[in-house]
Amino acid sequence: MDDRILYPFICDGSSTEVYPYRAVQFGATAGEVDPPSAAKANCCGVIQEGSDRAGKHVDVCIKGKTHVEANSAISIGDRLRAAATTGRVEKAAASYTTVLSGANNDLVWTAIGQFQGVLGNSISIAYVDPSGASQALAVTVTGNAISVSLATDTSSAITSTAAQVEAAVEAHAVAGLMVSAANSGSDSGAGVVTALSATHLSGGEGDFGTALSAATAQTEIITMEVD
Repeated sequence: MDDRILYPFICDGSSTEVYPYRAVQFGATAGEVDPPSAAKANCCGVIQEGSDRAGKHVDVCIKGKTHVEANSAISIGDRLRAAATTGRVEKAAASYTTVLSGANNDLVWTAIGQFQGVLGNSISIAYVDPSGASQALAVTVTGNAISVSLATDTSSAITSTAAQVEAAVEAHAVAGLMVSAANSGSDSGAGVVTALSATHLSGGEGDFGTALSAATAQTEIITMEVD
């Protein structure tokens, strides 16, 4: 942890206690820090060894490598943000869940890799009805816009299932590096999808560092690099 940049702060007077290896945000007064006010809050760093109560001194890692407490499973390379007011951290990834007519055809699209964090909010996904007979399923990417041209039968009816759309996007050389997909809720993926206007992923904000080690469950201590 030799590259840490530590800064001394005072626990905000409204705080009951802050804990080591938890994320914090700036307090109401200059020079003070407080636990995150909500999930995705803009955090300034991670509390170091020792915990204390309101009005007392704490050291905060504002840049460099530090230990931090996970709120859920985390993989190496994940962008991280505060999960909630506890100050534990979670993967910061934008996502979008489709809500299509029909059954077993909704997917949860999640930004991955370098598109984790706020950059994932710039990704959009669309399902396009090609309005023609016997069309093949095809994926194109323009900038951060993913467009899926759906397959049709001889009567021009859409035939692509959610599972087929997921597989096509994840197999695409560019789109597959931007997003992953999973069935929504109890959906099986076997249902035929419908056309979908371009819709952006959302919720990627609040990231303030990158995971350097992995966690499998809440309360595990990992190493992260604070930006």
